[in-house]
Amino acid sequence: MNTKNYICILVGAALLVSCAAIHREPGKRTETGTVIKLTTSQITLRSASGTTWAINRTVDTEITCGTLKVGFIVCVDFIPTDGHML
Repeated sequence: MNTKNYICILVGAALLVSCAAIHREPGKRTETGTVIKLTTSQITLRSASGTTWAINRTVDTEITCGTLKVGFIVCVDFIPTDGHML
């Protein structure tokens, strides 16, 4: 494994750990993954386990870590009725 790959793995792991430590509001769900599609009304992300989530963008949806951009890893807090597995 070369240095670039090693650094990428460390940065990704640090981001996931930092997301896990964030306190979220009761009644909300947190999903962490790579944004694979983004519209004004919905965020679609794929978690590390391969699960794909479609999350509606409402006033209750909150990005708690990362940059909301296709290809970037983010942590999303949302009300469970606003998201579903695909």
